[in-house]
Amino acid sequence: MKSKLGKASRLCVVDQKTPSRFKSILAGLSAPILMLLFLYSGTPAPVLAATTTSTYKIASSADDVNQDGSTFVANSLTLWVGNGASTASSFTGLRFANVTIPPGAIISSAKLRLYSTANQTTAINFELAAEAADNSPAFSSSNLPSQRTLTAQRTQSQITTAWNASTWYAFDLKASVQEVISRAGWQSGNSLAILAQGLGSASAQRVVRSYDGNTSQAPRLVVSYSTGATNTPTPTNPPATATSLPQTPTPVPPTPTLAPTTPTPVPPTPTSVPPTPTATPLTSGSVRVLCDSQIYDSYTTKPFVLDTTIDQDPTVQKVIRNCTFRNSNKPPIVIRNAKNVLVEGSTFENIRTNIAGDGVQAINIPCPAGCAIDNITIRNNTFRYIGADGIQLGSDTANISNVYIVGNEFVGRDDVGENGVDVKGVVGPIYVTGNRFHGFRPCESPKTIPAGTQDCSGSNGPAVTIHDGGSVLTPADQVTVEDNDLYDNTFGIHVGGGAKNITLRGNRVSNNLSIGIHVEQATSVQITGNVLTDNPIHIKVSYTPLLGGFCVINDNTFVGTGTPLVLVSSNCN
Repeated sequence: MKSKLGKASRLCVVDQKTPSRFKSILAGLSAPILMLLFLYSGTPAPVLAATTTSTYKIASSADDVNQDGSTFVANSLTLWVGNGASTASSFTGLRFANVTIPPGAIISSAKLRLYSTANQTTAINFELAAEAADNSPAFSSSNLPSQRTLTAQRTQSQITTAWNASTWYAFDLKASVQEVISRAGWQSGNSLAILAQGLGSASAQRVVRSYDGNTSQAPRLVVSYSTGATNTPTPTNPPATATSLPQTPTPVPPTPTLAPTTPTPVPPTPTSVPPTPTATPLTSGSVRVLCDSQIYDSYTTKPFVLDTTIDQDPTVQKVIRNCTFRNSNKPPIVIRNAKNVLVEGSTFENIRTNIAGDGVQAINIPCPAGCAIDNITIRNNTFRYIGADGIQLGSDTANISNVYIVGNEFVGRDDVGENGVDVKGVVGPIYVTGNRFHGFRPCESPKTIPAGTQDCSGSNGPAVTIHDGGSVLTPADQVTVEDNDLYDNTFGIHVGGGAKNITLRGNRVSNNLSIGIHVEQATSVQITGNVLTDNPIHIKVSYTPLLGGFCVINDNTFVGTGTPLVLVSSNCN
């Protein structure tokens, strides 16, 4: 029922500040009066602070990492979540710098967002937590994810539903982030680390984009928070405050095929003799530039053999960049005993002897007895028409680790070229990621179709081959081939010779003449998340795994014509 005041009725509002003379007048009125009394205390009502939503992104290559047992990886094009080969010590580490959440903030939402790079169905199990630290330090091989103290608040994720390619997936971390922000030593602008520990079986993992793969698709932490209640200084209406809405990452289309960076054009030299390098290469701080924008044409001695004391010093980076090596029968770069080497933006072309069975490599990393080769990065180069391999590792001994072959282009043709990358007996880890391989054919000397003499002998034409090697035959170990394009070769990828802990993941293998991925007599191999198109046989596995090993084949996509999978005396999951 509604109450109505008559025409003679009066509505009066009286508060503490109404003058007493008006109160007396009101008291003398005869008509009914509704009086509302407001008590004015002088203290405004509390107003809740606005919610702020901030998105923090991985800001450097070293801030998204994987740890698989004692193996630490900081610059792969992708990350895995779940388990590597280790069931006891598999971690994904993510460090978000400059987190500008004030001390004491109330977290209303915190989501870790990861970008799936492929269609994936492997069941994974992992636990998410934050590092219980006021300011998380950077990850490194001496400060591993497994060495961090975790928050008491943790979240276990068991994922069995399928993931789609090019899609963001979110994980709740509200309680873990709140625990860090509530620490007495937390300050706005500190770094906050998130860790995912695998709790599943060996190699049960899914792959997401990393900072190195695409900065716009790298992991991100989206946090909504408020700073508690505040009082307005006057009883007047407070100004309108806009509440930030949670930021939804925009779906990003699949990353296009990585093409090598085009080297800076350099005018041709007037003679066939390369410029003589200065006796003391340019040194700047801890960087020693051996070659920058020089052309070596028809040279007769090996331009760079890295085997000196300074070459072995891991604190000094040796750099060869934007250089051209062409028209010679000598390998331009031999890394015999060195650490911390960068070769980038260079062109290697027509390096060959034209002598049957006498092929040379563009970059040879033999590692003779007593050597220790570590932290070698070969990126954004072009290898074209090399007599033997574009890059060969481990022809002498296996003490080669942390080699990164990233974003290069390898080109062969019918009459020249053995393999783009040849990984022999190495201890690893070795990473072959984001490259393009095409045109590799079997070595035949003398050739009949087309006629001619091919330098190399004994290869059946894979773009990438991984096997045993060395003066004492040793199987290759810990090699990852990921996110590459391999097309128009006889074989895309070949693995054999007892190779161990080999991961072939997320590659695009198409239009090869025989087999896309060929594995024979390997100890342990995982083939997952690849897209294979129009190969006569997409995947063939023979006599694998060897004793004590494993063979995993899952989440691959087969397109067009060709037999999807051939197993010969093999037991693969």
